[in-house]
Amino acid sequence: MSKRLDRPHLIWERTLHGNPQPSIWHTVDFGVGGHKQANIIAMYELTEQEAGMPIAALERIYPCPRDEEDQPEKVKLGDAA
Repeated sequence: MSKRLDRPHLIWERTLHGNPQPSIWHTVDFGVGGHKQANIIAMYELTEQEAGMPIAALERIYPCPRDEEDQPEKVKLGDAA
């Protein structure tokens, strides 16, 4: 079941090869059993202005966290409603 987000989010997630990759989500869908949630590294809510920017520009504003200390608080399934 997907949930529509109030604003788009920049999501850093791990690919199947373990590499971080950014994407923009307008809905939250963690898949059956929440398997996609385990791959999320960071989730940033975008402003209206940021929502129109290319991903390359957003990567500079919100770089992928490298350490646990750099990561924002983990987003719980219910928080992204």
